Amino acid sequence: MLESKDGILWLRDIAFVPSIHGRVAFARETRRVFLGGRFPTVAVELPESLGPRTIEGIERLPKITTVSYEESNGTRCFFPIDPCDSIIEALRLGLGESCALELIDCDVEDFQRTELVLPDSYAVNSLGLARFYEAVRPTLQLPAPGSQDDQRERHMAGRLLDILNGGPRGLPALCVIGLGHMEGVARHLEAALSEGRSVLGEISTVPPPFDVEIHEVSDEESLYHILGELPYTTYLYELQRSSITLDPFEAVDKIKELLLEARDRYHTKHSQEYEKISLGSFQNLLQLVRNHCLLGKRLTPSLYEMVIAAKGIAGSEFAIDVIETAKRYPPAHPSEEPNTAHEPGEAYTDTSGESGSLGEEALFEDSVDPPETGSNSGVEAIQVKKRYVDEAKIWKRVRLEPPPPPRDVKRWRSTWNPNGNCSWTPEDVLIENFAGHIRSRALLESGVTQEHLEEFKTSLKDGIHVRETIRNLHLGKIIVKETPPPRGQVGAVVIIYEPPDPTRFPWHITWLPEFEWESVLAFYATAYSDKLIGPGIARSLYGGQLFVRPDHLIEDVWSDTTLNEARDDAERLVLAGVLHSSDAYVAYVAATAPTPRMKEYAHRWGKKIIYLPLSGFSRSTLQKLRRFHVLNGKPVRGWANLYIR
Repeated sequence: MLESKDGILWLRDIAFVPSIHGRVAFARETRRVFLGGRFPTVAVELPESLGPRTIEGIERLPKITTVSYEESNGTRCFFPIDPCDSIIEALRLGLGESCALELIDCDVEDFQRTELVLPDSYAVNSLGLARFYEAVRPTLQLPAPGSQDDQRERHMAGRLLDILNGGPRGLPALCVIGLGHMEGVARHLEAALSEGRSVLGEISTVPPPFDVEIHEVSDEESLYHILGELPYTTYLYELQRSSITLDPFEAVDKIKELLLEARDRYHTKHSQEYEKISLGSFQNLLQLVRNHCLLGKRLTPSLYEMVIAAKGIAGSEFAIDVIETAKRYPPAHPSEEPNTAHEPGEAYTDTSGESGSLGEEALFEDSVDPPETGSNSGVEAIQVKKRYVDEAKIWKRVRLEPPPPPRDVKRWRSTWNPNGNCSWTPEDVLIENFAGHIRSRALLESGVTQEHLEEFKTSLKDGIHVRETIRNLHLGKIIVKETPPPRGQVGAVVIIYEPPDPTRFPWHITWLPEFEWESVLAFYATAYSDKLIGPGIARSLYGGQLFVRPDHLIEDVWSDTTLNEARDDAERLVLAGVLHSSDAYVAYVAATAPTPRMKEYAHRWGKKIIYLPLSGFSRSTLQKLRRFHVLNGKPVRGWANLYIR
C-alpha cells in the first residue's frame, strides 16, 4: 500500500511520517521531510477540539504548556506542547509556512492509553524513516474491529480521503501520525480509495469537550515527567532549532553536552584540582555509558544508565548533578544563571513524585511521564494521562549518597572525640603499596647512577647500551652496560605533594603502625574537621608524608626538639626520615629537588637522598592517594564504606 520514495512513505499524494510521540528523532524526520518538499497541507493526529489551545501553546514556545480537558470519569487527559514531538514540529512548520492545518483525529469519550515496546528511536537516523517503519511494522498489531483505536483510524482515514478529494491545490499533504496507527490508517484509506467511503462504516461521534484549558508548566520537576525527552535535551533542541544552522540534531552529541554541563556544575562546587573530574575519567565515563547501552541493547543511553555510569566514575554527588542537569530547562526560568550548582541538603522531587532529601533512595525511569494514578496539582490529587500512545516505561532503582545536610554536619562535629582518631584500613593498604613502589623505583634510580659502560668482549652483561653503541658505530664497537646492585635499602620515603602552608595545612600528626606491614606515618594535612562526610567520618588532604620503619620507638616528629633546625614542614619530614631510617637511602618525591641543607644533613648521618620528580608519577593517581579519611574510633570502620567512595 505504501510506497517509499527517497526514504519517505507515500500513499497517493500524502507523505506519511509515522512517529513515536515525544521523540526528537521523529521531530527531526518531520522537519527533514517538510523542508525537503512543498506541502500546502499539514495533517496531524489531533482532534479539532484541541486545535485552538494547541496553536496558542505553540506560540508560547519555548515555554512549555499543556492542553487538557476532563473526561466523564474525572480523569484529566492532557497533550503536552513538547518541542521534540513530531506533531508539534509539524504544526510549527505549517504555521511558519502558512499551510492549511488539518487535525484529523476524533474526540473519544474515554481515551484508552496503551504502550508499545519499540526499538531505540535513534535507529531512524541511520536507517531512515521508511526502513525503520518496515522493520518494526511486523511487530505492530492491528486494533480489534470496533475498538476505540479502530474507530479513530477509520476517522483519520476518512479525513485524509477528504484532503485527497479536495483538489490539487491542497496537495501534496504531509501527515504525521503515531507509529501504531500507520498500518490501520493506510489500510482503511486504501480501501476507501478503491471501494468508496462506505467501507469505513459508521463512525461514532462524541461531542467535543467544553473545558479545554491550557496550562503553563514552570516547575522543572513537572517537565521531567511531562516531556518525552529529557528537559535538557529538549532545551538543546530548541537552541539548535532557533539557530541559523541547518545541521541535523545529533542526540548522542547532546548527551555529551549534558554530561559536560553536569561536570561543570560539579566543578563549581569542587574547585580543588584533586576533586575535579579529569579528562581521562570523563573518557572512561563515556565508555561506561556505552557499555551500559550495549548491555541494555540500546543505541542511546537513558538517564538511568548515565546516572549509574556517573556514580561509578565520580561518585553519588556527580550522579546527582547529572540528574539535576538532565531535569533543567532554562527557558522555564529565564532569569536564572546557567550552571547553578545544587546546594547540599537542598530539597528535591524524585521521579516518583515524592519530595525528600537527595540522600534518599529514588526511583528513576526511562523517559518518565506522570503515573496514571495521579499527580499533585498543588491543591488536590487528580488522575491524569497523556493523550497519545508512546513507549512502555521501566522503573529502576538506584541509591545515591549526596553531601550531608548542614544540620547533620553540625551534629557530627559536636560529638567528635579528637583523641579517638584512626585511619581507614583500605586507604592504609593503598598508600603503603605506593610507598613500596617508590622504594623499588628509588633503588632502580640509585643503580642507574652507578651504571658502568664497557666495550663488548665476552659477555653482554646487563644488555646493550643502545645510545652509546650508535655513537660508536663508526668504530665498529658494541657497548654493553653493567648495573651493580645498590648497596643498602631505602628506609624512609618522603612525599611532598604541595609546599608547606600553615594556613592550608594546619594539621600535623605522627601515626604509629597498627599492623606489622605498616610504617610510621608522619604528615601535614588539611584540617579534617572542615570536611565531615558521615557520622564519625571526615575527609582530609595530605600536603606531605613521611613513611619510615625504624628499629626502635621514635618520638613524635612534630614535637621532637632534635628536628628544630628544620626551616619548614617539608624539611622537617626529610630530617626525621634521615634520623630514624636504619637504611642507607631516603627516597624524596617532590616537585623540586632536595635543598643543599637536606643533602648536608643526610651526609652528616651517612645517608643519601634519592630524588624522584613528582611529575614522574601519574597525576590522577597522586590526586586519589593524597585524599584520605579520618575515622573517630575503630568501631566507625564498620560503616565507613557506606559513606566513603
